[in-house]
Amino acid sequence: MAARLQGVLKAALLGSVAACLSAVLLVASLPPKGVWPLGFLCLVPTLVWARGRGVAWSFAGAMATVLAAAQISRMGLLYAPAILDGNPRWNYLGFVIFGLAVSATCVTVGVTSNRTAWYPLAAAALAVAFEAGLLPLLPAHLALTQSQVPWVVGMASFGGIWVCSYVVWLANLGVAHAIELRSARAFLPPFAVALLLVLVGLGVNLIVGEGVSRGEAMVGIVQTESNDLEQLTALNRKAGELGADLVIWPELSGLEIAAGDDTEALVALAKADSQPPFVTTFEDAHEPLPRNAAALFSASGESDRYYKRKPFAGERFRRLAGAAPVVVESPIGRIGLNVCFDSCFPRIMRETASLDPVLLALPTQDPRAPFGTVQGLHTAYNPFRAAELGLPLVSAECTAFSVFVDAYGRIEHLAGVGTEEVVVRKVDLRSRPTPYRVVGDWFLYLCALVSLVYVGGAIAARRLQS
Repeated sequence: MAARLQGVLKAALLGSVAACLSAVLLVASLPPKGVWPLGFLCLVPTLVWARGRGVAWSFAGAMATVLAAAQISRMGLLYAPAILDGNPRWNYLGFVIFGLAVSATCVTVGVTSNRTAWYPLAAAALAVAFEAGLLPLLPAHLALTQSQVPWVVGMASFGGIWVCSYVVWLANLGVAHAIELRSARAFLPPFAVALLLVLVGLGVNLIVGEGVSRGEAMVGIVQTESNDLEQLTALNRKAGELGADLVIWPELSGLEIAAGDDTEALVALAKADSQPPFVTTFEDAHEPLPRNAAALFSASGESDRYYKRKPFAGERFRRLAGAAPVVVESPIGRIGLNVCFDSCFPRIMRETASLDPVLLALPTQDPRAPFGTVQGLHTAYNPFRAAELGLPLVSAECTAFSVFVDAYGRIEHLAGVGTEEVVVRKVDLRSRPTPYRVVGDWFLYLCALVSLVYVGGAIAARRLQS
């Protein structure tokens, strides 16, 4: 009995050390810190510890990892001195939901006994499938650790964010497998496949080339928490003075100005001298629930409206979701309208891109979280969406990390944390005909197929042994 208790305590101690180490590496690799090389190793300690532990221990170790990561992100131990206060519950919610995919992967490691040299490839496919399973709750991808790495993000142009996540998972699982076997050779198959996928991504982008440029435009963002007409008028005017042809405001910045679905004040503002056209969102008067409506306001008046298709968290109980993509004419050409949480869903953004806009405009209002953690993680989706669709994307956020991304998925400008800013930049209105925009989530379906074959084979083998 004493020996058994000693074994349990030893396993718990080692698991705690592994969880804390993985948590530090994970937080350091994710935005807003973003030390991207650590993303390829961040879960290795927990994965190594989970081997042979069974379901309960493996699940507990993975959840301990993400809970520790949430606590570290809340405390801001790895972040720059700039502090943005907020509700830390969002940190815990985000990490715990991602922890479901991490836990499922760790359980796979914990219960798999028959490991071939190609085992990490199947396990990585399972991890990607587990990530896809989170879509109804909260999209989460290990690939977000690489959001500022062009050669990783570039792979999204042919396989979506799924292939990027697969490569990062494959590296973690491959390194863990090599450590478990104490053989560097065990890492060769995962490394070879990861390298092949990277090279395919580079090759596809060379074939796609520069695409078609449809000119350049001066695009501005307003990063502010204000929804006061006078203050927004001043900020929008400042953007015009900096040369903006189009300005994007944060999500719901027009909420009070257009209360009761009365947009006359916004229309009047857009027609005033020294005021460039702008995009904002507000509530319409739809019954029984209002919709989160985005529109372009210019000297011509109000454009057609786009209704946010993916309400976030409790918003789904307060506002009705939209049903269709919308592209509107603007002074810089046809722009695609999406709102905030829409950008976390590849299909939603792909449907907007199918209407052939010159730019994706994304008003955003993320939960205010300590140190801008949640804002940074949400912003990390935008490079992948731009690379997937081959279109420039500009997002205006309320409190942190408003961003300009080019058609290759490269971040051209990232606003600060807890700042009020007006930024105007020259944007290349380039369209690149990426395979992902045409074919969609084929790599995810491939991962699902590999997962089914792998799990089915494991079940069949276990029945034969019994």
